[in-house]
Amino acid sequence: MHLSQSAIDSVEFALRHSWADATLSNYGSVVDCFLAFCVAEGVPATFQLPADEFVLCAFAASSAGVHAGQTARNNIATLKAWHAAQNAEWKGRSRLHYILAGVENLTPESNKRPPRPPINATMLRGLYEGLDFSNSRDVAIFAAACVAFWGQCRLGELLPISSSPAAWKHLPTRRHVSRSSRDKRASILRLPCTKMKENEEDVALVSQSAPIDPRTVLNMLANQCEPDAPLFTLPSPTGTTILRNSCNDATKSGASVEQPSYSSLAYHLMLWKLWVTGPRMLSLDTGGQ
Repeated sequence: MHLSQSAIDSVEFALRHSWADATLSNYGSVVDCFLAFCVAEGVPATFQLPADEFVLCAFAASSAGVHAGQTARNNIATLKAWHAAQNAEWKGRSRLHYILAGVENLTPESNKRPPRPPINATMLRGLYEGLDFSNSRDVAIFAAACVAFWGQCRLGELLPISSSPAAWKHLPTRRHVSRSSRDKRASILRLPCTKMKENEEDVALVSQSAPIDPRTVLNMLANQCEPDAPLFTLPSPTGTTILRNSCNDATKSGASVEQPSYSSLAYHLMLWKLWVTGPRMLSLDTGGQ
């Protein structure tokens, strides 16, 4: 079948926008690892794309006893997406399924952790009791926790990873918060984009009982930053401070903290609690707007 160049360009354009930038970056690193594996094993190029099932099995099996089974599954899922983007046949079949099951069973004990308990309202109240609300930084911390919890948001959809404008250009600001036209007890937070899609998405924040009401805490932040600043921005002696989605300073503080996934709200709340009761180790950036 022969299509026009315009049709081909449209397909490529749509494919480039089917994954978020961060996802594409992660995918690229996995593909690079796979290609490096093929070079090291002397796999001919014709068996790399489309990848022969035995090659896929060998790549997955290289994680056995080294990485968690989910890591191997994520890597194979990435390669499958890569094949789709390249319009190449995916040859992974039942044998690959069994290999992944074996890698899962061989997950090192050091990679296994018990499930973390879910965050609940009682934990939010405990966090509230440990914070000093005369401190604008503590207000921002609690506001982020309440919005993430009641809005069921990923922290990456609310907080930047750095203070660079490029890091928060797709994150909500004060201008993205408005009163709901359908329910006077609710506010609408418009996310410019989410992890799953680049389009805007509205999050309803309904009034809750004090002191864990997200609307009340957001109002406390309202007059502390410019309308176009990141939502969880607060004044500081040198300009403004931006609450970041980063906990790397935890390991530098000497605190004994297990390091589960940074994307876990439970982990962040645990660190926030430690930040209040122990070493001040929450990562905050300070810089002028």
